[in-house]
Amino acid sequence: MDYDAAVTDVIVKPEQRRRRTQIVAVAIAIAALAGSGFLATPGLRDGRLISGTPTANPAAVIQAADDRKAQAAAHQKAQDEAFLKDLETSVKQSMQGYFNDPANDVGLPITVIDVTLVKTGDNKYEGMATMKAGSHIPRDISLHVTADDRNLMWQDDPGALLPLFR
Repeated sequence: MDYDAAVTDVIVKPEQRRRRTQIVAVAIAIAALAGSGFLATPGLRDGRLISGTPTANPAAVIQAADDRKAQAAAHQKAQDEAFLKDLETSVKQSMQGYFNDPANDVGLPITVIDVTLVKTGDNKYEGMATMKAGSHIPRDISLHVTADDRNLMWQDDPGALLPLFR
C-alpha cells in the first residue's frame, strides 16, 4: 500500500467529521436524559404499568373550549356595548349641534335629552331621541342612524319633530 492511499483512509473528510460529532452529541444528550429519569418508559407511573392510549380528558377539553368561547363572546359583547354607547353620545352631540346652529333655528330652542340606539345591520341603527322644544314636554322621536369607523349620519322621519311643539 502506498503512502497516499494509507493517509486517505485515515483522514476523515470535514463533512463526515461534523456528522459524527452530531451523532455523538445526540447520544450523550439521550444518555444524560435517561440517566436523570427524564426519559422513562412510556406507560409507567410510580413503577406501575398503565395500559391504553394516552388521550386528553374529553370533558376537560370541551369545557376549556366552551370557556374560551364564552370569554370571547363576553369580550365581543363588551366591545359592542362600548361602541354603541359611544355612538349614542356622538349622535346626541351631532343632533344638539345641528339644532344649536342659528341656520337651523325653528323659533324655540330644541334640547336633545337622550339617545338610545339598537343595531339592526352591519352599520345601521334604529332608535329614539328624547327631545323637547322650549318648555314643552319631552317627546320621543324615531331615529335612523348609519355609522362606520369614520362617518355618522342620523335622520328622523319627515314631520317627526312636530309633536315637540305641542
